[in-house]
Amino acid sequence: MASLNSILKTLETQKSFFGVFIFVFVSILIFQNNNLGFNTGHHGFLSSHGAALAKNLTSENNYLMFESAFINEKEEISYQTYSRFPVTAFLIIKFFMSFYSSNLSMEILIARQLMNLFYIGAMLFAAFSAYELTRSHISAIVITLFSFSSFYMNYYNDMIFNDTPTLFGFVMTFHGVVIYHLYNRKKQLLFKSVIGLFIGWHIFSMLLAYIVISLAFDLYQHKSIIRLLKSDQVKLGFVSLFVGLLMLAFNFTNETFVTGKPLSEIGSFQSAKSRIGQDDIFQQQYGDYLKFGAFTKEQLHRIGAMSIPYLFKKSGNFKAAGVFILLITFCSCVFLKNRILLFTLLLSGFFWAYPMRGYTFSHDYQSIYYIGIPLVLFLSIITVVQKKITAVMPLLLVCAIIVFVLTNLTFNQSKAKEAQKPNLLTNDFQNIIDYTKTGNIFFIDGSMNQIASGYHAVEFYLSGNFFTLNRDFAEYIISRNEIYNDFPLTQTNSNVFLFQGNPHFAPSYSKRGMAYFKKGDYQEAIADFSQSLQKDPKFAEAYVNRGIARKKMKNYQEAIEDYHKALEFEPESAEAMNNLAWLLSTCPDPQYRDGKQAIKIAKKGNDLNPGAYMLDTLAAAYAENGNFKTAIEMQEEAIRILEKQGKLNLIRELENHLSAYKREEAWRE
Repeated sequence: MASLNSILKTLETQKSFFGVFIFVFVSILIFQNNNLGFNTGHHGFLSSHGAALAKNLTSENNYLMFESAFINEKEEISYQTYSRFPVTAFLIIKFFMSFYSSNLSMEILIARQLMNLFYIGAMLFAAFSAYELTRSHISAIVITLFSFSSFYMNYYNDMIFNDTPTLFGFVMTFHGVVIYHLYNRKKQLLFKSVIGLFIGWHIFSMLLAYIVISLAFDLYQHKSIIRLLKSDQVKLGFVSLFVGLLMLAFNFTNETFVTGKPLSEIGSFQSAKSRIGQDDIFQQQYGDYLKFGAFTKEQLHRIGAMSIPYLFKKSGNFKAAGVFILLITFCSCVFLKNRILLFTLLLSGFFWAYPMRGYTFSHDYQSIYYIGIPLVLFLSIITVVQKKITAVMPLLLVCAIIVFVLTNLTFNQSKAKEAQKPNLLTNDFQNIIDYTKTGNIFFIDGSMNQIASGYHAVEFYLSGNFFTLNRDFAEYIISRNEIYNDFPLTQTNSNVFLFQGNPHFAPSYSKRGMAYFKKGDYQEAIADFSQSLQKDPKFAEAYVNRGIARKKMKNYQEAIEDYHKALEFEPESAEAMNNLAWLLSTCPDPQYRDGKQAIKIAKKGNDLNPGAYMLDTLAAAYAENGNFKTAIEMQEEAIRILEKQGKLNLIRELENHLSAYKREEAWRE
């Protein structure tokens, strides 16, 4: 007996608690499978989708979430948008993938391991919450490991989307609820709730469950509406609603701004309507699945599968188990301590699944938000065991560790068996992007889903490029047909092949040159602009772009020649006039400055395309000629235009120019 007490005392220490979890967490990272591509099914679909959304996030596109960008013969760009979730999780994925931006396999691996880290974080906060509810480190470990040993948790834990990060936010928010409810730590609840909401919408269901349940208990006890309205829970509700609406407003306004579509026509708004049951066509297609009875039966199956460790029951119908588990957990919530917290755990998943059943009915991975049910289930079981047969707790601890680790290993081995085909596809696309770089226009021979499994895989692999529906407009063509045309470019590939598209298409090189220019690689940019001009010697845009790049390289004479060439083929090119006049006015090398010619060119440009930038250039030209009074007038007018347009971030540079003219100094680059 003394020996058993000694073992229990040792296991109850914080050192043992963290020691066990470190062992479990390291096993998760070490056992991560070698699937460096995307399979069919929800896991591959969502992973490729999430990876594409994350990789396409750029400041140039205002951090709009989109799957792919299409371009037509008029060089009009349209985005396949998907701004339906907070952008935060995808930005985090993008950040970590950027460390291996030229290596597709490593991008996928680092993103999957990042999902594992969020999964680990969710487990840790679940254990912290379980400890607060049981005051036992052993119990907290056992409850957490068994709760995270189901099919859904181990199949979807490394899925590259916002769901595993949101699960982390979901469980972290519950821990904030626990700490507030038990110790009245308001700031911790507020902080964790706001962070959670920035990651995913599902946190609303956790907060709403707690607010509704706690207020119901309070109203029952005190019978006071005034007290209820003044409560912290109501304040929390308003704060969370404000944060959520702020995130939603950013998504909607950003999508309308970038795409130029009205709010009612953007994809995210249309999707939101269908998910909350406001789309008649959607209702007609899926109405049978959305009926309360049919939907509830499916949820009972998911609850059963979510609550029973995978090694105990691997397949079959879990509906009966779901009903039984709900009965047990409901009774536990009634009879155990901390009823409000237990009911919050039990019902939080329902507060998401049912209002959003237009979304959750077809996405079984949404079952992970029922995590509160297995937590309550195993908490009730462990509470009984602790009271009746304490001696069995060390054995249960060992059992929980074995069950979790073996489950995680089993799923990783299963995923590894399916890795060969997607890994080959990733390797093929690695060869393609090594050859083509970014900023190109691709035609896909067939559907993207036929080219690569995972549905959105092609969009991830070719992120940073454009797609076109016109093969004659494309610089490159991708096909599974090894003999698609007579210009193969990746003959060593196994399944997917790259071919030269229209060999006379100049704009594709100019676009890729601009991509290099934005990265600061001016030599590569100049090479691409020159290649573009070889294909089309009259392509004015390429001359302007090459002139700008040459100016950056301080090749001023060549830049001036390029601007003149652009004007030769496009005499009314405002961009060419603006750049030429600016260089003639501000060049640091005096031999290339010509103020009089600069005024003449800038005046013509301003007549054709009046605006702040042309006035800025015209002011620089007058200053170069010593006419500072006119330069100041022009510069002040340019600043006023920007102020009216609300472009306050651009005014500072023009104000620096104005300051120089007031000192009677011409501006120099």
